[in-house]
Amino acid sequence: MKVHKILALTLAMALSICAIPTTIAEAKGETWTIPGDNTYHLDGTDVVIKVEGETLHVTGTGAVPSYDYWSLNERPWRLKGVSVIQIDSTITSIGSYAFANMDKVNRIIMGTSTFIEDTTTFSKIAYKPIFRISDTGVTTQMIGNIPYTSLDSIAAFAQSNTNGACYIFDTNAKAAAFQTMTNPTIPLVYSAADSNAPWNNVENNGNGNVVTRLCYMAPDNVDHSYIVTGQMRYQGRACYEVYSAFLEDYTFACSLRINVTKSGKEISKTDQTYKYIIDIPKKYQNLGTSYRLIGIGAGQVYIFDDMDSNPATLTYETDMPTMTFGLVYK
Repeated sequence: MKVHKILALTLAMALSICAIPTTIAEAKGETWTIPGDNTYHLDGTDVVIKVEGETLHVTGTGAVPSYDYWSLNERPWRLKGVSVIQIDSTITSIGSYAFANMDKVNRIIMGTSTFIEDTTTFSKIAYKPIFRISDTGVTTQMIGNIPYTSLDSIAAFAQSNTNGACYIFDTNAKAAAFQTMTNPTIPLVYSAADSNAPWNNVENNGNGNVVTRLCYMAPDNVDHSYIVTGQMRYQGRACYEVYSAFLEDYTFACSLRINVTKSGKEISKTDQTYKYIIDIPKKYQNLGTSYRLIGIGAGQVYIFDDMDSNPATLTYETDMPTMTFGLVYK
């Protein structure tokens, strides 16, 4: 196991408060011109938001900018009592808090090519909203040397699903592929091809949230007082930047979170080293001849090379078991 200290990283945040004329709104340096007729134009772009009845329609090419919690009132559409948000596939991304706290919104129509930049983008909208997501291809951002797609961003938004949202894709295949992008699987994912519309009654037609065993102690050193659980989940951008910095000549597969508890308490360090086995998710098996974990914990990066020869598993040894990992291969 190799250990690397992470360099301290300071994130500077600046907030500015300015007077907003009745025809102008600003968000983090972005300016919206309001020509009238419930239309808002993002200066310097062709991005337009127009409210017609109960529908807010986002058109043009480019991104809807991010806001923060303290600038929600700077969104000129914030008080519109809309229930539907329709986002054209030419919109590249929707920023943080862009449509947050719009509690009547219960339906979002968008494509797979648009990034959802943050879990706050649609926070505190109506309970049990429907996301109708059409197949418009995917776009890719690079985080260092790691590709991150628009569909990844939608899955990252959907993986926790604290608001009871359901996600409807064009076909059964697209729905199944999306649902299995995480472990536990994403809850409440459906296909528009299903004429029974099961999303109209998610209490009786729920799905997802299925857990597949991911990590466990190696048989030759099992200690039953420890409980080992693992998840395949999307992490924040900072994690991917660390993975990329230590990627070397490997290719990134996915991010994992391993938790070890004892008597109900999370354990960050054990009194001795233990070997653990990760069942490599099927979609990442047989992609290379060598697998490795890039672990992040307690301000350090840990590199674990595979200790076994089984192509379906990865064995590693540590006394710091609760950690976030990047699974990589070559």
